[in-house]
Amino acid sequence: EEVDDTEIIYKLNSCKQYLAREVASLINLKFSPKLIFRNDKSIDEISRIENVLRSEKVQKDIQRNWVMNGWIFIDKPKDKTSFQVIYELRKILNIKKIGHSGTLDPFATGVLAVALGEATKSIYYFNQKKIYTFKVVFGESKDTDDITGRTINKSDVTPSEEEINKCLKLFVGQQLQVPPKYSAVKVNGRRAYELARKNKKFEIQPKTIFIKSLVCLGSCNNNEYSFSIECSSGTYVRSIARDLGKMLGTYAYVSELRRVKIGKIDEKDIILLDKFEELVHIGDHFEVMHSIREVLD
Repeated sequence: EEVDDTEIIYKLNSCKQYLAREVASLINLKFSPKLIFRNDKSIDEISRIENVLRSEKVQKDIQRNWVMNGWIFIDKPKDKTSFQVIYELRKILNIKKIGHSGTLDPFATGVLAVALGEATKSIYYFNQKKIYTFKVVFGESKDTDDITGRTINKSDVTPSEEEINKCLKLFVGQQLQVPPKYSAVKVNGRRAYELARKNKKFEIQPKTIFIKSLVCLGSCNNNEYSFSIECSSGTYVRSIARDLGKMLGTYAYVSELRRVKIGKIDEKDIILLDKFEELVHIGDHFEVMHSIREVLD
C-alpha cells in the first residue's frame, strides 16, 4: 500500500527528540543534533533526467552533434575529383567546416579521409603512410601518366615480370621523386596542371618521398601488370609508373589506381558516397563516424 509522504514526515517529526538522542549516541556526539525532515524530490528528479538522457531521441541528438566533429572515410568513386566529393558531402550534411587529407586523382578510387567540424584542425596531423594497389600498362606513355591522358609515345618493348622485379628494388627506401606535369604541385605560384594544359614549358623540382614496399602482383594481360605499394604521403604512383617504364627501356602509365589504406584505416572502414547519403537521411550516419582521438591514436 502506498504511503503519503506527508504522513511519513509527520511521524518522523513526532519522534524527533528520540531520533536525535539515538543519532548522537551512534556517532558519539556530546549533544543532540537538530534534525529536519522534509520531502526531497531531487532524487526523483535525477532519475527522471537520467531516463530522458537515455532516450533514443536524445542519444541520437548527442551522437549527431558529435558526428559533426569527427572523421568519415568515403570510398571515392571513379571519375570524380576529391573536391567534388567534399562539395557533395557539404550539401548532404549541411556543414561549412569540412576538408580532406590526401587528394585522389579523378580516375582513382578508394579511401578518402574527410574531416568534419573541429576535426579539420587535425588534418595536418593525419599524415599517415598509404597503401595503394594499381595497374601499369607498358609500351605507351600518356601526357598525364595515367589512363585519362593523351598518348604521346609508344614502344614495342614489354618487360617480363622478372625484369620488373629487379627494378622495383631500386624504388624502396627514401627517394627523390619528380611529380607528374599534370599535378597540383606549384611552379612559381601556379599549379603545374594549369601550365601543362596551356602547353607551357616548365620544370618541377624533385621531392623527397619514402617507399616502404613495392611489389609486382603479377600480369593482367600481355603488357599490363598489377602492383601494391606502401609509401609516404606525397608520393605519386603515376611518377613511379613513368620512371619504371624508363628504367625498363620502354614507356608506361597507370591504368588503374585504388587507395586501400591510410594509417590504420582500411577498406573495411569506408563507405560509398551514395550509401552515406542514405544513412544521413535516416539519421544513422553517426554509426560510420570516427572520433578525432580514434583516428590519430
